[in-house]
Amino acid sequence: MSFYTIALFIHIVGVIGLFSAISLEVTIMSKMGSARTAGQVRLWTSLNPITDKLFPIALLLILSAGIYMASVAWGWTTPW
Repeated sequence: MSFYTIALFIHIVGVIGLFSAISLEVTIMSKMGSARTAGQVRLWTSLNPITDKLFPIALLLILSAGIYMASVAWGWTTPW
């Protein structure tokens, strides 16, 4: 197993984490919009610390693995 394969796995895990954080944030916002009491709003806002931690971790995984793969496999002059 090469480092490129490991970086690709980390990159994909980061993307899954990012989409999970986005879907959780959308769910939180939609449920807060339909909340009828302050207790329901408090319940949904209690999930915000999860997304606050998940976004930077996913971003770090995506960027670090992506930069590594781009520099090792293709270089910076290869167009997308």
